[in-house]
Amino acid sequence: MGLFNFFGKTDDDKNNKNNNNNSSSKKPVSTNKPKQKDEMKERLMATLTKNLSDHNFTQKEIQEVFMIIEFAEADIERLKEDLLHIKSTNTNPTAAVIKIKREVELIQQKMAADIKTKIRQIKIRKSQVKKKAL
Repeated sequence: MGLFNFFGKTDDDKNNKNNNNNSSSKKPVSTNKPKQKDEMKERLMATLTKNLSDHNFTQKEIQEVFMIIEFAEADIERLKEDLLHIKSTNTNPTAAVIKIKREVELIQQKMAADIKTKIRQIKIRKSQVKKKAL
């Protein structure tokens, strides 16, 4: 699950909800959700790779950006495990869920800022290398 859409609903989820409200029979819940999220993540990573490659980033530099995403996903996964533990041990986990949701949002915001900073640092580093080469 991780970074992408931890608490939010995808368009597919919204469409399924609308379809369930409009139809009298309930459809079974799809077990393909993790697979779909993995595919979505792969597409997003491929898009990010293409965009960075278009700006002449090397594989090593792209990997630097991906490390930021992986660290954020690990933090979110840790929070998810904490949430599962809280839900199983607490009779009223609402406050904990709200707190964890805020923490996930903060992690996502920090990750976005860190990615922008890293890209800026890499661009500056590249421009300095070019200047030295001249």
